[in-house]
Amino acid sequence: TKKIESDLEALEQEKTKAVLNQDFTTALHLRAQEEKLLKQKQKNEPLTVVGDGENLRDFVHVDDVVQANILAANYQNSIGAEVFNVGSGTNHRILDIAHMVSDRIVHIDPRIGEARTTLAGIEKIKNTFGWNPSIKIEDWIKKNDQVLL
Repeated sequence: TKKIESDLEALEQEKTKAVLNQDFTTALHLRAQEEKLLKQKQKNEPLTVVGDGENLRDFVHVDDVVQANILAANYQNSIGAEVFNVGSGTNHRILDIAHMVSDRIVHIDPRIGEARTTLAGIEKIKNTFGWNPSIKIEDWIKKNDQVLL
């Protein structure tokens, strides 16, 4: 029975890692969107903003997502199969983010069914792992301003 309990605990930890991996995939998708804006900026093209740009998004840097995954992988206590949101816990208007990168913006048609607001509730991961996001999108944009030119 000790072997079974050990195997079950290992399986539960793997499930937790898998759930956090979904957040990692989301962060990579956001990174791809970020890179699209950067390429448009570098080519001196106007940035494309979907719809009116009033949508609110919770942007988290991929380095923060990696750190959350590392903390989860190294967590010593058994927590079972848990779901943890990984995000910044802060909303940003898409139009504000676009204006931080460029004043040249064009709006394209809104996507049918796209959520107007996304916001990750991160209290659980903060309380369980002591994790907090460390990179704010506006600070990253300012720090990488020369890269964006």
